[in-house]
Amino acid sequence: MNGLVLHGGKIRINRFAWSYLRVTTDFGLQVEFSYQNVGYVYLPYDLKGATSGLCGNFNYDRNDDLVAKNGTDMAYVTDGISHFGNSWHVNDPEEPK
Repeated sequence: MNGLVLHGGKIRINRFAWSYLRVTTDFGLQVEFSYQNVGYVYLPYDLKGATSGLCGNFNYDRNDDLVAKNGTDMAYVTDGISHFGNSWHVNDPEEPK
C-alpha cells in the first residue's frame, strides 16, 4: 500500500495493489476507483439528506435522485440523463479558455 497525505491529514490517498485507489477525507468521505472504470462513493451517515449532485441526495429515495443543479426533475425529460450530467459540470479554473 502506498499512501499520500495532503492538507495536514485532511485528505489521504492510498493505492492498493496495482489497480485500486482510495481517497479518504477527515470528515469520512471515501471515494474508491479501480482502473477498470469503476468508482464508489461512501458518505458518513450524518450527511444523510445533506448532499446533491451526480450521486443523488442520500435520502434513500431513488425516485428523486435524478435532479439537475437547477432543480429540474430530469427523469421525465427527453435526453434527461445527458442533460442531468451536464447540469453538474464544473469548469476547471486552471484549464485555458
